[in-house]
Amino acid sequence: MLACGRAMFNPRIVGGDSADPGHWPWQVHLLMTDSKGNRIFCGGSLINHEWVLTAAHCHEDKLMGLTRVSLGISSFSDTPVQRGVVQVELYPGYSGRGNDIALLKLSSPVIYSQFVQPVCLAHTDSFFDHGQSAWVSGWGRVEEGGSVSNSLQEVCVPVVEMAECSRDYGIALLLYDNIMCAGFEEGGKGTCQGDSGGALVVKQGSVWVQAGIVSASAGCARPGKPAVLTDVSKFQVWIQTVVGSDDDLGFVTFTSTGDHSDNSYYLLLLLLLLLPLLVLLFLLLLLLLLLLLLLLLLLLLLLLLLLLLLLLLLLLLLLLLLLLVLLLLLLPVLVLLNI
Repeated sequence: MLACGRAMFNPRIVGGDSADPGHWPWQVHLLMTDSKGNRIFCGGSLINHEWVLTAAHCHEDKLMGLTRVSLGISSFSDTPVQRGVVQVELYPGYSGRGNDIALLKLSSPVIYSQFVQPVCLAHTDSFFDHGQSAWVSGWGRVEEGGSVSNSLQEVCVPVVEMAECSRDYGIALLLYDNIMCAGFEEGGKGTCQGDSGGALVVKQGSVWVQAGIVSASAGCARPGKPAVLTDVSKFQVWIQTVVGSDDDLGFVTFTSTGDHSDNSYYLLLLLLLLLPLLVLLFLLLLLLLLLLLLLLLLLLLLLLLLLLLLLLLLLLLLLLLLLLVLLLLLLPVLVLLNI
């Protein structure tokens, strides 16, 4: 039996409200101080007794010793389980765009309770179809430009296929094969500043599985701008390498129940991959046409030169004929003169 993804209480509402204690026992609140002394808030998820999964962009410029991890709370008025951080591991391929994932090692292991539990992680063979219901929680801003929430907020959002998400953010989004999107087309419910690093979870049977990590979005739950998340299933090998493959991690192969009839994402991805080749072929054809035109021009020039030579020959012949006629005309005169 899996020892992860077990919430003692289940959410009753469909998003946008405060979460009751125990709804998301893996939820972690991170308080950090950057090199300029600014306080930064992010979320995270507990994946075993001493490791937290979060977003890499939360830790680009943070002083590791000043990171405070709070667990087991749904409100800042609750008494948290607190730990420091002794190790920060950013994904090696992270450069500010894509690969937005990091692991934090706690200063000491935590003891599980009804309010502190690890979440299961999506296995590399998992897939999340368009429309799949998922939950995200965090202490971020409750509205764009507003203040952060004092209580843990939860919202249910649908997974958005990459083809649709790329229409919202641009086709370049398809270059990243380790991200996913979630949110409502009409907006109104979703993630906001301060939710970064938090978990997007889906339920399989009685087990909660982390599918994504809150990474970025345009504003807060704007229409046509779903949240962009890191796809956890694409980083199983790296997580196991850093944490240890036998260190009580729970990877679950999630089978989506959403609508997977639309393959437009793969068609768009194929088109995007073929686009440079098509452009190259077009340029080669254009170059060949230019070469053919140049050859035709050269042939025309040669023909003109031949015509010019023929004209010169004709002129020479005419001159010779004129000379011959003159000689014939002058011949009798010359004969008379000789006599």
